[in-house]
Amino acid sequence: MGQTFTRSETQKALVDWLGEHDWDMAGTFTFRQNVSEQQARKLFRHFWNRVDRAVYGKAAQRHGKRCERVCFIEGTDTGNIHWHIIAKANERRDYRWLRQIMLMTWEDINFTGTQNEIRRTYDNEGWASYISKRIKTFDADAWDVGTTHITG
Repeated sequence: MGQTFTRSETQKALVDWLGEHDWDMAGTFTFRQNVSEQQARKLFRHFWNRVDRAVYGKAAQRHGKRCERVCFIEGTDTGNIHWHIIAKANERRDYRWLRQIMLMTWEDINFTGTQNEIRRTYDNEGWASYISKRIKTFDADAWDVGTTHITG
């Protein structure tokens, strides 16, 4: 028989796992009101594709090189759709450069909101706890695995 986890155990396991990594930045990306979840997901994938291309060039498409990140979606039930992320700077680029690329790329995409923030994270477990707050026992839909990229 399988093991059963409570919401707090499920979230704690995720927070512990995220806390084991050396993340460099945490961020929030918003949309204007009246953007559908489907449209927001498509735009967020497009955003990350553009960021990955800016960081890795053609290797992003040819070899699947991606910025390492974990993404969580919120507000699908209220219409206030936004993402929280935790990410690593690239070995070839530093935090400030990547932050600038991310903000410029986000501002260039239609329907994005203005309440966006990216900053260094010094408390990985605290941020991981905050962004995973919507994780439920058997419902991890808040974790956007379609835009998350984790390397070994």
